[in-house]
Amino acid sequence: MESISLEDLKEFLKSNKFELQPTQKRLCFPIIKRIYSKMAIGVVFENINVCDLLLINGHHRYICSLLLQKTIGRNPWEISSQITTYQWAEINIDSKDWELPEIISRHNEKDAIRNSMDIRLFEGLT
Repeated sequence: MESISLEDLKEFLKSNKFELQPTQKRLCFPIIKRIYSKMAIGVVFENINVCDLLLINGHHRYICSLLLQKTIGRNPWEISSQITTYQWAEINIDSKDWELPEIISRHNEKDAIRNSMDIRLFEGLT
């Protein structure tokens, strides 16, 4: 799959069993699309943070890695005693972008450096 649709994402979240349980209630679809597009061309992302089977940080990266059947590294992480968990099928998907263009540019720069890639590869990825 070259890109991901909102419908594909919703169906994936509802129809799959996941090893890790989410600790956030929402995902941002534009962020999913950007990460998905980059992962599809071989960009390796920072590790996600996990405590036991709870996903603490990296929800968007985790889902994209599963969609594309790519491995993503994991860092062991500590959590506070006050954490809420959710079910993937009940996650809300926000179609509004949570990131400003400046933040997206910063992510692109970091990803290009980390992967020794030309940043121009990321132009037009959605």
